[in-house]
Amino acid sequence: MDRGHISSPPESQPIRILVVDDSEDDAHLLYSALTARGGRIDYRRVDEAPAMAAAINVEDWDVIICDHRMPRFDSAGALEVLKQSGKDIPFIIYSGTISDRQAVSAMCCGVSDYIEKGNFDRLVPVIEREVRGALVRSAVRQADDRIKRLAYYDSLSDLPNHDLFCRRVQEHIQESRMRGKEACGALYFLDVDRFLRINSAFGYESGTAILKQLARRLAECAEQTAIVARLGTDQFGIFNPHVVGDCAASDFAQWVLKVFDVPFSEGNVDLFLTSSIGVALVPADGADVYELLTNAEAAMAAVKLVGGNGSRRYEPGVGITTADRLTLEGDLQRALGRKELSLHFQPIFDATDGKTVAVEALPCWAHPALGLFGRDSLKTVTEQSGLAARLGEWVLRMACKQGQIWQDMGFNGLNVSVAVSPVHLVQPSLPAVVSEALGMTGFPPECLDLAFSGPVATGEGDRTDQVLRALKRLGVRVSIDDFGSRNLSVSHFRNLPIDSVRIDCAHFRRAGIAREDDAIVGALMALAKGLGVGATAKGLETQTQHRFLLESGCDRFQGDFLCQPLEADAVPTRLISETSRAARAVG
Repeated sequence: MDRGHISSPPESQPIRILVVDDSEDDAHLLYSALTARGGRIDYRRVDEAPAMAAAINVEDWDVIICDHRMPRFDSAGALEVLKQSGKDIPFIIYSGTISDRQAVSAMCCGVSDYIEKGNFDRLVPVIEREVRGALVRSAVRQADDRIKRLAYYDSLSDLPNHDLFCRRVQEHIQESRMRGKEACGALYFLDVDRFLRINSAFGYESGTAILKQLARRLAECAEQTAIVARLGTDQFGIFNPHVVGDCAASDFAQWVLKVFDVPFSEGNVDLFLTSSIGVALVPADGADVYELLTNAEAAMAAVKLVGGNGSRRYEPGVGITTADRLTLEGDLQRALGRKELSLHFQPIFDATDGKTVAVEALPCWAHPALGLFGRDSLKTVTEQSGLAARLGEWVLRMACKQGQIWQDMGFNGLNVSVAVSPVHLVQPSLPAVVSEALGMTGFPPECLDLAFSGPVATGEGDRTDQVLRALKRLGVRVSIDDFGSRNLSVSHFRNLPIDSVRIDCAHFRRAGIAREDDAIVGALMALAKGLGVGATAKGLETQTQHRFLLESGCDRFQGDFLCQPLEADAVPTRLISETSRAARAVG
């Protein structure tokens, strides 16, 4: 930089300087000197604390240049006014009456720099340096705010997501304990009855519009101190810290149910919906947020069993401990022992040539009375019954075995992806389980992709990191599932030994047609590229999504729109067909 000239911020905007000086002549001399050196300057002079505070609060400033000693004010008082405003504005002392010792002390207190009056050759580069630094800090804060928004707020409803809801409720409980008081309040778990009918009858776009209406109504009906969050597709959570006792809990639940008295409008159609609400009281029904959520959800499930459209407080014995649930869990345990489960495989396509480069192993269970249970249904049953780890080990072994069969058939480049339960991740034995599966089947570790969700994204500390690094030492690939659905701490992900991320369709359902979804996809892709890992879009539903994600730089695609899950015997047929088509295209 030329020390004799000053550069203005980008787009030729003038540098806005708040001059704190009791001399109008000195302020004008400063302005003239900076202007003569090429700077475009806007300035305002103040010489008292109230005037300075008002100027900072009302207007935006690039830099503050302050005299050290004035009749009614000084630099220390001016710095305190700036600190109280909470704004990040470079503060430069420009004076001829301050000693070096005082200047150093001031800089230790937060002053950006000290320049002797009249030394414009030094003042000019300092102003430019501090303005540039402030711009960089502002950009970093904006990026950080955007990341936090993605991490802690639901993009559809603009409400807090599951993670932020849990954090705030837990903070309320812990703060009460720290004050020596017993925490109180009520947690409500709300699920819209038969909401899938809306998506089936009117499409996902209509379902999304109705969920937005519902989110606004819930936020409006809840008290200002209540926490409202979207927990899942059509599930919402409310925590009211002022509810004490059964009567108050029931009254508030009925108040929330009134939200559904007015129809939801979609186009020219008025739709009447109902909901099921489960209630858990603090501390009677749970000592922490996770126990409260579990019990409130169990109470909600009990309402569903009798037709929905109501509320119920949690009682021991409802929900997941019903006879039907226990019977189903017993059936699944026996099915695992009898090898009655099977695997289907959904292709994952490369964005470059559209060929299948991997398949995801999806467990299925054909229940003799209740029909087919897919992966999502099995996940619900196993995580509630404690069978998640056992099912995961079975899927891992069978996937490796089938992968090796394909290797022996000549499909050496085909990777197999296996989703790993959060329950399994925190178990130190996981690397040994994976090593055993690879050893028993002979499947190459570099062809196995383990996809993790849950605790990886929220951080389980050293244990998670140790498990992942042990897996990487085995040579397997590691992916983060549901990227963007949980805590997006870039620094946390940067330290994890991961190869790729998988982005759920919830983040791009309206990509290419809705600006907010486009922005989310762009942010997630930028994060993935910044981490130096590949990105897979899973759950692809439309050509519009596919085209937009391709243009956004997505590396791989997966979803029923491209190919539904296949039985193991059908995978080689598809691979051979793709090779034949490619050969014909070249010929």
